[in-house]
Amino acid sequence: MNNLIREKIFRILYKLKLGKIFDEDLLWYRRGKYKLGISLLNALNSDSKYSYIDYQYNKAEELQWILKFLEKNVPQYKRFDIRIYTVFISDVRAVKKDCKYYLGKKIFLPSENLEMYIKHKNLSINDYGWLSMINWRIKSYSDYLLRDVDLSLGFTKINNEKYLRFPAWIYYKNFFPADATYATIKKIVENVNSSRSLRKRECICINNHDAFGLRTKIADDLNGMFDITYAGRWRNNTSELWDKYGNDKLKYMNLFKFNICPENMDSPYYCTEKIFDSFRAGCIPIYAGALNNPEPDVINKDAVIFWNLDGDNTDNIKLIKKLNTDDNFYDKFMQQEKLLPSAAEYVYDRFIKLENKFKEILDD
Repeated sequence: MNNLIREKIFRILYKLKLGKIFDEDLLWYRRGKYKLGISLLNALNSDSKYSYIDYQYNKAEELQWILKFLEKNVPQYKRFDIRIYTVFISDVRAVKKDCKYYLGKKIFLPSENLEMYIKHKNLSINDYGWLSMINWRIKSYSDYLLRDVDLSLGFTKINNEKYLRFPAWIYYKNFFPADATYATIKKIVENVNSSRSLRKRECICINNHDAFGLRTKIADDLNGMFDITYAGRWRNNTSELWDKYGNDKLKYMNLFKFNICPENMDSPYYCTEKIFDSFRAGCIPIYAGALNNPEPDVINKDAVIFWNLDGDNTDNIKLIKKLNTDDNFYDKFMQQEKLLPSAAEYVYDRFIKLENKFKEILDD
């Protein structure tokens, strides 16, 4: 189906509050395949003791992070069959069926938000097809497969012995390596805090989409105030990221003073790598998400410009103007620690808790 036609259909159906009847993950062919017993699951590396269910091959590095963590901290894992599940299989019934019949240890690694998002009155939906997919994912996996797996990891906070809050920003793109010691973690935090922009350009935004309108809101509010470079698929106006920097986002972002980096959606505890990438590149993050309270044990809120998605941003605009024109003021702002003194302790605590959880489920 042509993408434009498909999006128009989704838009009309959602405006009529009929979106669920044509949700892309409720298409009849999927139901038919399930009834015929045809599995949509693809068990990668299934011939070994460590396998994973996922159709997004680009997520394999995150799954390999878990394997490396086990190799270093829980050597007895080699005696067990282990399977990792993600949220990228739309047929959750097939996933739960696989969990039921798979005899090894089962880990759920969603790496995506599974809590209901905030609906801000000033934001407009830009992609109803994406909205449909997100709604179905939340509906399907909001139980975190806690009845089906041995351990579930995620962004939110849940009081359950089979769950651990282990947000994906910790392991995304190997931010904190799986074999990191406390000293290594502390050094990474220090490097983030010492990172400085080259200040050759003004503002960068790198994203593939803006389904929920957070980026549109911020970018439109700042339109005309300074130059905004869009290096992703969304609003793209340059090919430099690929042509000159080989898609090295952090190196490219280091050219810029500011980074528009809100989350895909606003949801409690849902803070991803976006704000951390901004810090690592030496930019000042212009951020919205996680109810504007991202990782309070890790992030220094004074080092972030939080966009009010429902209210007035006059003070934010004044601050950005001053930062952009007053080099001394910018330097003083950048001297703040981006990550709190407690950041290293928090990450290391997550490592220890994850190690203990694995040892619990892999205890003979």
